[in-house]
Amino acid sequence: MIVLDTHVWIWLADNSDRLADHHRRIIRERQSETIGISVISCWEVAKLVEYGRLKLIFKYDRAADILYINKRPPYSEQESEELEDEVIVRINPETGEVENLEVLFFSTRLLRDDLLELPILADMRLAEQSR
Repeated sequence: MIVLDTHVWIWLADNSDRLADHHRRIIRERQSETIGISVISCWEVAKLVEYGRLKLIFKYDRAADILYINKRPPYSEQESEELEDEVIVRINPETGEVENLEVLFFSTRLLRDDLLELPILADMRLAEQSR
């Protein structure tokens, strides 16, 4: 298993030149294995979004203990699927693209030793920063 650091995860998803070619090659060679993202990396990405440095929408509902990760606002036509480990994905019915994630019981995951593994591919890119 490879566990990606937050900046490596973002650079890989963004296809950034800041990720060294030999690191990119190592990740590609081991794609058939599990690639993990720690829960704290999800929190760090949420902070980047909060500070306007990434354009995903992260929202934490403290009362329900759900972390919402949205590429767009949810809508009624989306299809829903529950994945393992109490993660719900909302899928565009026309394209099959995952547009929203709901990570249930998020705060309890911070206390666990295991990683949050999402069996989806992400094509994340850094948004142009306004100057």
